[in-house]
Amino acid sequence: MQEHIYKFNSKKVFNQSFLIAFFNISFIIVLIYCIKKVHLSGPFLILLPITVLGTICIPGIFLFFNYLKFSLHKNFILSDKFVQLVDTKTLKEIKFLKKDIQQIELHINYSSSKLPWFNYEYFSIISNDNEKIIVTSFLMDISELWLDGLSKGIDSSKLIKCDEAFPFIKN
Repeated sequence: MQEHIYKFNSKKVFNQSFLIAFFNISFIIVLIYCIKKVHLSGPFLILLPITVLGTICIPGIFLFFNYLKFSLHKNFILSDKFVQLVDTKTLKEIKFLKKDIQQIELHINYSSSKLPWFNYEYFSIISNDNEKIIVTSFLMDISELWLDGLSKGIDSSKLIKCDEAFPFIKN
Protein backbone atom coordinates (compact mmCIF):
# COMPACT_ATOMS: atom_id res chain seq x y z
CA MET A 1 0.00 0.00 0.00
CA GLN A 2 1.36 3.38 -1.01
CA GLU A 3 0.83 6.62 0.86
CA HIS A 4 2.06 10.18 0.61
CA ILE A 5 2.38 12.31 3.74
CA TYR A 6 1.98 16.09 3.56
CA LYS A 7 3.37 17.92 6.59
CA PHE A 8 3.40 21.47 7.87
CA ASN A 9 5.83 23.39 5.66
CA SER A 10 7.39 26.56 7.12
CA LYS A 11 8.57 27.66 3.66
CA LYS A 12 4.96 27.69 2.43
CA VAL A 13 3.93 29.63 5.53
CA PHE A 14 6.61 32.26 4.87
CA ASN A 15 5.71 32.58 1.18
CA GLN A 16 2.01 32.91 1.85
CA SER A 17 2.35 35.21 4.86
CA PHE A 18 5.00 37.61 3.62
CA LEU A 19 2.51 40.30 2.55
CA ILE A 20 0.62 40.07 5.83
CA ALA A 21 3.88 40.55 7.75
CA PHE A 22 4.89 43.40 5.41
CA PHE A 23 1.62 45.25 6.05
CA ASN A 24 1.93 44.75 9.81
CA ILE A 25 5.50 46.06 9.88
CA SER A 26 4.43 49.01 7.70
CA PHE A 27 1.54 49.66 10.05
CA ILE A 28 3.86 49.79 13.07
CA ILE A 29 6.31 52.13 11.30
CA VAL A 30 3.52 54.48 10.16
CA LEU A 31 1.99 54.40 13.63
CA ILE A 32 5.30 55.37 15.29
CA TYR A 33 5.80 58.14 12.73
CA CYS A 34 2.28 59.49 13.28
CA ILE A 35 2.59 59.41 17.06
CA LYS A 36 5.73 61.55 16.79
CA LYS A 37 3.96 63.98 14.45
CA VAL A 38 0.74 64.16 16.46
CA HIS A 39 2.29 66.75 18.76
CA LEU A 40 2.87 69.07 15.81
CA SER A 41 -0.32 68.75 13.75
CA GLY A 42 -3.00 67.30 15.99
CA PRO A 43 -4.68 63.94 16.47
CA PHE A 44 -6.43 63.82 13.07
CA LEU A 45 -3.20 62.90 11.27
CA ILE A 46 -3.05 59.61 13.13
CA LEU A 47 -6.63 58.52 12.33
CA LEU A 48 -6.18 57.95 8.58
CA PRO A 49 -3.22 55.53 8.71
CA ILE A 50 -4.69 53.66 11.67
CA THR A 51 -8.00 53.22 9.86
CA VAL A 52 -6.57 52.24 6.47
CA LEU A 53 -3.75 49.96 7.60
CA GLY A 54 -5.67 48.61 10.58
CA THR A 55 -8.48 47.31 8.37
CA ILE A 56 -5.89 45.37 6.38
CA CYS A 57 -3.59 44.22 9.20
CA ILE A 58 -6.00 42.96 11.82
CA PRO A 59 -7.94 40.53 9.57
CA GLY A 60 -4.64 39.25 8.17
CA ILE A 61 -3.36 38.47 11.65
CA PHE A 62 -6.58 36.61 12.53
CA LEU A 63 -6.43 34.63 9.30
CA PHE A 64 -2.76 33.73 9.78
CA PHE A 65 -3.31 32.36 13.30
CA ASN A 66 -6.48 30.58 12.19
CA TYR A 67 -4.58 28.73 9.44
CA LEU A 68 -1.68 28.07 11.80
CA LYS A 69 -4.06 26.47 14.30
CA PHE A 70 -5.40 24.08 11.65
CA SER A 71 -1.94 23.27 10.22
CA LEU A 72 0.56 23.06 13.06
CA HIS A 73 1.31 19.48 14.19
CA LYS A 74 -0.89 18.05 11.43
CA ASN A 75 -0.10 15.48 8.75
CA PHE A 76 -2.37 14.86 5.79
CA ILE A 77 -1.96 11.33 4.49
CA LEU A 78 -3.15 10.36 1.03
CA SER A 79 -3.21 6.64 0.36
CA ASP A 80 -4.46 4.54 -2.52
CA LYS A 81 -7.49 3.51 -0.39
CA PHE A 82 -8.08 6.27 2.17
CA VAL A 83 -7.47 9.88 3.24
CA GLN A 84 -6.36 10.70 6.76
CA LEU A 85 -5.51 13.70 8.91
CA VAL A 86 -3.31 13.02 11.94
CA ASP A 87 -2.63 15.47 14.75
CA THR A 88 0.91 14.55 15.79
CA LYS A 89 0.60 16.38 19.10
CA THR A 90 -2.58 14.77 20.41
CA LEU A 91 -2.39 11.65 18.20
CA LYS A 92 -6.00 12.23 17.18
CA GLU A 93 -6.80 11.08 13.65
CA ILE A 94 -9.63 11.31 11.17
CA LYS A 95 -9.62 8.61 8.52
CA PHE A 96 -12.07 7.42 5.91
CA LEU A 97 -12.07 5.57 2.62
CA LYS A 98 -11.95 7.48 -0.66
CA LYS A 99 -15.20 5.87 -1.79
CA ASP A 100 -16.91 7.39 1.27
CA ILE A 101 -16.14 10.98 0.21
CA GLN A 102 -19.38 12.89 -0.14
CA GLN A 103 -17.92 16.23 -1.27
CA ILE A 104 -14.83 18.41 -1.30
CA GLU A 105 -15.33 22.10 -0.48
CA LEU A 106 -12.62 24.42 -1.77
CA HIS A 107 -12.58 27.77 0.05
CA ILE A 108 -10.49 30.33 -1.80
CA ASN A 109 -10.11 34.07 -1.97
CA TYR A 110 -11.73 35.94 -4.84
CA SER A 111 -9.47 35.63 -7.87
CA SER A 112 -9.37 39.39 -8.38
CA SER A 113 -8.52 40.13 -4.76
CA LYS A 114 -5.60 42.41 -3.98
CA LEU A 115 -5.68 41.71 -0.26
CA PRO A 116 -2.49 40.41 1.41
CA TRP A 117 -4.07 37.00 2.02
CA PHE A 118 -4.95 36.45 -1.67
CA ASN A 119 -3.14 33.09 -1.70
CA TYR A 120 -4.73 31.63 1.44
CA GLU A 121 -7.03 28.71 0.74
CA TYR A 122 -8.21 25.52 2.34
CA PHE A 123 -10.28 22.56 1.36
CA SER A 124 -12.54 20.30 3.40
CA ILE A 125 -13.05 16.65 2.55
CA ILE A 126 -16.40 15.54 3.93
CA SER A 127 -17.35 11.88 4.29
CA ASN A 128 -20.79 10.27 4.12
CA ASP A 129 -20.73 10.16 7.94
CA ASN A 130 -20.18 13.96 8.01
CA GLU A 131 -16.62 13.62 9.27
CA LYS A 132 -14.51 16.48 8.00
CA ILE A 133 -10.83 16.74 7.14
CA ILE A 134 -9.64 20.33 6.80
CA VAL A 135 -6.44 20.84 4.83
CA THR A 136 -4.99 24.35 4.67
CA SER A 137 -2.64 25.71 2.05
CA PHE A 138 0.11 25.54 4.69
CA LEU A 139 -0.08 21.74 4.30
CA MET A 140 -1.19 21.23 0.71
CA ASP A 141 -2.77 23.17 -2.15
CA ILE A 142 -5.75 21.74 -4.00
CA SER A 143 -3.58 21.52 -7.12
CA GLU A 144 -1.16 19.25 -5.25
CA LEU A 145 -4.05 16.96 -4.42
CA TRP A 146 -5.05 16.54 -8.07
CA LEU A 147 -1.44 16.18 -9.24
CA ASP A 148 -0.71 13.43 -6.74
CA GLY A 149 -0.92 10.00 -8.37
CA LEU A 150 -2.74 8.56 -5.36
CA SER A 151 -5.72 10.90 -5.80
CA LYS A 152 -7.11 8.92 -8.72
CA GLY A 153 -9.78 7.34 -6.49
CA ILE A 154 -11.23 10.76 -5.61
CA ASP A 155 -14.03 11.93 -7.88
CA SER A 156 -13.35 15.50 -9.04
CA SER A 157 -17.05 16.09 -9.76
CA LYS A 158 -17.57 16.24 -5.97
CA LEU A 159 -15.55 19.46 -5.78
CA ILE A 160 -17.50 22.56 -4.77
CA LYS A 161 -15.76 25.93 -5.08
CA CYS A 162 -16.58 28.63 -2.53
CA ASP A 163 -15.21 32.10 -3.31
CA GLU A 164 -14.79 34.24 -0.22
CA ALA A 165 -13.19 37.59 0.56
CA PHE A 166 -11.95 36.23 3.88
CA PRO A 167 -11.50 32.42 3.83
CA PHE A 168 -11.64 31.96 7.62
CA ILE A 169 -11.84 28.33 8.79
CA LYS A 170 -14.94 27.60 10.84
CA ASN A 171 -14.97 24.21 12.51
